[in-house]
Amino acid sequence: MSPSEPTRNVRVTSEDGAVWITILDREFVPKAAGPGKIETALAPGLYAARFEAGSSVRDQLFSLEPGTETYQVHEDKIAFATPTPLPDTRSEQPKQTQAARRLSRKPRRSLGRGGELLIFARDADHRARTIPTYGLTLHGPEGEEVHVERDSARGGRSSSGSVPPWAGCNYVLHPGTWRLQAPSPAGASIEQAVVVCDGWQTQVYLQRGPSRLGRARSADLANAAVLMTAVGHGFDPEDDDVRAAELARQGLRDRRAAIAQRDLQNLLSGKARNPMLGIYGAHLLLHEDQPNKKLIRDVVRKLHASVGEHPDVRALELWLTGRVDGNFSEPPMLKSSWSIIIEATATNPRLVPAGSRSAAITPRVLSGGPWLRWRSVDASGRTIAAPTLTQDSLGEALADVAAALPDDAREVVEKASSLDPAESSVISLAWEAGDHAADISDVDVLKSLRMPRLVAEDAVGSVIEYLDAEA
Repeated sequence: MSPSEPTRNVRVTSEDGAVWITILDREFVPKAAGPGKIETALAPGLYAARFEAGSSVRDQLFSLEPGTETYQVHEDKIAFATPTPLPDTRSEQPKQTQAARRLSRKPRRSLGRGGELLIFARDADHRARTIPTYGLTLHGPEGEEVHVERDSARGGRSSSGSVPPWAGCNYVLHPGTWRLQAPSPAGASIEQAVVVCDGWQTQVYLQRGPSRLGRARSADLANAAVLMTAVGHGFDPEDDDVRAAELARQGLRDRRAAIAQRDLQNLLSGKARNPMLGIYGAHLLLHEDQPNKKLIRDVVRKLHASVGEHPDVRALELWLTGRVDGNFSEPPMLKSSWSIIIEATATNPRLVPAGSRSAAITPRVLSGGPWLRWRSVDASGRTIAAPTLTQDSLGEALADVAAALPDDAREVVEKASSLDPAESSVISLAWEAGDHAADISDVDVLKSLRMPRLVAEDAVGSVIEYLDAEA
């Protein structure tokens, strides 16, 4: 567009604030993009306004004529896929919505006091032979083990034409980090952290996918939706904050900064009642090219005042200041928090103490989705041995590993396959880096291994001992 070419102001808005909007010209070249609302000047011509809500996409074509008035393009709510039983979504089921609302307002089992946890799972069809909470267990900070399947209220029928099955339970719990465990299609169990805060109800919504390999269906933890509301308030499917938080969660999953400034401002002003909206929003801001540190700091301050010592809020504080009180002996909920913690252990190894739950899960962390998930470990967690390294840097230790490896790649693969996942990852990185291993910074080593420092030191030390014994 040349300076002399006439332009017209265009405003593109969406009823859902967390929808990602892109304006494309007739050659499908993006002209402007952002969450919730775009205002820009465009030359006359043919354009498309693209609205992305989760995996749902809508396009509006518009022809821009010369003029002085602002041209308006607006999109109503978009039906997107979600495990949360919300209206105006792809899997809307009013009776499931009513069931979730009802369960959220009346605790079914008490295991403590201070906070609540609602677990609600549902099916989208009638083909399952088990209830939607099949195989789910909940594990507490003091070693508690709860069979969600046994505790669940249930509804819906498997016969065609009725509402698909649902099941769930609302627990009263002591505040802290609990672990939700589910069987996976491959037969192993998968876990993730669920944080319960004093005075708040954490809500976990799950949906089951199709059965595989002849196994029973199980809840999909990777795509779980997590919300929070004050105890006694319950699930409100008409609350715009609930919808915005779920779209923000999907933005984290897709690595797209789908958070509107107005949603975060509502949180700061006290109008928003769902702290997960702030947690998702602040973590989304980290993905921007130039994160707004002041806004993130304001959100963190607000969240600290409302939910207290939440690990995903403490991870944001760690990103802002480089320090935090205490450590992360228990894992956070979000994978983006885990990345912050791992990077920070390069200079503060004690952030993830040896022998802690966080250290134990490290070799078993799974990829995919916004949540930190891992293959289940023993109830006591894996005991991490004391570090055996004497080198000043992890890069130098990797160089020792690389120097001890055989020249034959097949022998390297054979050695790696006989070790645990953490040690195997060390051998792979050392083999790839070769003579340049000593030049890799500690931070880059930890990013590549996806481990906190003490776990990485232990794994590298174990590999060195193993290779020495093999020599």
